[in-house]
Amino acid sequence: MRKRLCRIGFSGFAFLLLAGIAAADDLAAVFNQNMNVKKMVESIRRDGASVEVATVPAEKMNAASSKPLHGIWVDMKLLQLDKPELARFVRLARAAGLQTLYPAVFRYGCNFYKASASPFDCGKEDLLGKFIAVVREEAPEMRVVPWFERTIQIGALTPKSLADNTSVQEPPNAKTHGYRIVDLDNALVRAHLLQSVLALRSYGLRSVQIDDHLAYDAVAGDGDNEAFRSNPAAWRAKLTRFVNWLTAQVHERDPGFRVEIAQNPADFADANYLADWKNWKVDGVVVECYRSSGYAAAMDPKCGNGRRGVAFLANGKQLSDEEILTAARALRNSGIVLFHLGSLKDRENLVTELGSILRP
Repeated sequence: MRKRLCRIGFSGFAFLLLAGIAAADDLAAVFNQNMNVKKMVESIRRDGASVEVATVPAEKMNAASSKPLHGIWVDMKLLQLDKPELARFVRLARAAGLQTLYPAVFRYGCNFYKASASPFDCGKEDLLGKFIAVVREEAPEMRVVPWFERTIQIGALTPKSLADNTSVQEPPNAKTHGYRIVDLDNALVRAHLLQSVLALRSYGLRSVQIDDHLAYDAVAGDGDNEAFRSNPAAWRAKLTRFVNWLTAQVHERDPGFRVEIAQNPADFADANYLADWKNWKVDGVVVECYRSSGYAAAMDPKCGNGRRGVAFLANGKQLSDEEILTAARALRNSGIVLFHLGSLKDRENLVTELGSILRP
């Protein structure tokens, strides 16, 4: 069963030099841009090391992470609403018994929040800042986890400086769902992604979720991914190496910060997208169970094997209210994350019923 819904939201990554990464002058040559790389590196070091955030004791964080997760992804279309409409959405989500919101603030290598200078010249529209302000006013108890979508793809929103630089991209025949992708072993790409995660701390946030587009498509028949089919083991290892590197670097700078992922069930993700997430050293996994019905999602044991026991029900626009409620009843104790429910304002009966199921 193959899913490829076009999801919304994507946020940014930025810059940091580590032991073993080339010197600043070499990085400048690789990227081939006229910029003061050394000055930028120092700026990013300061940001990554000195941002003050509220600390959460490890035991409280672990206790919170063991509870069933009831959340919803908030797409970029919703984030672009004016504040009154956005506030209405937050109130409805809370009424539905959802306690975690995943705003889509990174897409195609571009962050929609404030971050330090990046060699990729990302846009600076602060959708995340606006959303957090609304949540803090309407439902301060709700958890906000930024959602990074299409982390490695080069697409419509990709900054020109990234799209035009083949030195930071994989060869042209290495594509994912038809999109060119960046090289996850490239020092500049790694620095950009790492700094974009670290920059979230300036908003007082303690976690990030990276979606299933952090993967290589080895099965599509459109001819765009011959590289992945011809040597899947090497690409699988490269993806695992990057995820474990990113998590380790984030934890080194902030041990309490959580790196979470959303992926297809493990065997499917590994076979089809070379995402061997059972060997990814991350802090949480949301298993994306795109099923034809709420009953199918609730009954499929693969939907509940995330490391936090979290299941994911997609296709909310296609499923009836009763289908979603069926899944919610079965998954309330293991967790459910909803996708594609629109603004919720046209589904107030669903909101009321979900609230009666999911609230403690």
